[in-house]
Amino acid sequence: MDHIRINRNILRLPPVLGLALLAATANAIIIRHDKQDAAYKTLAADAKYAAVGLFEWTRDGEVVGFATGNFIGVGTGGKKWLVTAAHVLDRQWDSATFTIGGRTYNVQDESAKWREPYSSGKDDIGVIRILDPDSRLTVAPSRFWNALVPIPGSLDQRLTGVSVGFGTTGNGNTGGTTVDKAKRAMQNKVDALEMKYNSGRSIKNGYLVDFDKNDADSNRLDRTDFPAGNYEEGQKSSRTWLDLEGQCDEGDSGGGLFVTLNDMNVMIGIASSVTRLGDGDLGKYGSMTQYAPFTKEMAGHVERWTGIKAVPEPSTLSFLLMGGAGLIVRRIRRK
Repeated sequence: MDHIRINRNILRLPPVLGLALLAATANAIIIRHDKQDAAYKTLAADAKYAAVGLFEWTRDGEVVGFATGNFIGVGTGGKKWLVTAAHVLDRQWDSATFTIGGRTYNVQDESAKWREPYSSGKDDIGVIRILDPDSRLTVAPSRFWNALVPIPGSLDQRLTGVSVGFGTTGNGNTGGTTVDKAKRAMQNKVDALEMKYNSGRSIKNGYLVDFDKNDADSNRLDRTDFPAGNYEEGQKSSRTWLDLEGQCDEGDSGGGLFVTLNDMNVMIGIASSVTRLGDGDLGKYGSMTQYAPFTKEMAGHVERWTGIKAVPEPSTLSFLLMGGAGLIVRRIRRK
């Protein structure tokens, strides 16, 4: 497994060792080898993803790292906030910025909040305040969901997730080759939540999507005939090769996993890490992205930290559930 992260302990290592560890990670959205890069950039430019921006941090006046963040709106006291991966915020920097809508904003380091501890694909969600004294940030915010979304057993009913990120790109055959910090988006079927393997003894936390190719050897989420893979009976993934299939990696940390629910475009998770079961290279066909989910508990934390509510709001969700129960009762009485 390869976390899309650089933690503070790495920054304290001797320079040579630290560089060796950084070189072991791959980079941002990797695309299909048979598709034009422009198509991925066009998807990212859709108004639905306008609130996704580039998060960068500096030390000694130089940019030393970057990731992805999502503007989530105006909260308590008129403060503006973004959500990203907790491991992105748990770093040493002198300053950090968020670039969105063609403008760059400072962020308030001391406002950063996340849960301790966090881990890959689990609770890896944090928030930080965007400083906008001139009220120039008017982009419509991204909304986040209030509960886990179950994975349907039927492959035809699986949701299509869209992830947006910045950084090195390449294709599924080569892996990452070019650093340009361009904004790209990819599409994948959301195939797993808390995926069990090794006969149920091990778990990959959070939502998972795999980087499919149109051949049997490169679709590995449901394989049982290679080392380290022994999935629960009946656990399967969609092998449909989507038009803009892709793979997250470093530089995409903190990007939202967007799906359509109740006719709304919402985030159900945050890009946390990349992983692979069996043989093969990260960032190539067959590897996977793990997303920390917006559980009801995590959505509650974000609301307490920022004053910004998830959708559907808890009261609205309760009302809908009560309304649904009422319909069921009426239907039963009619029989």
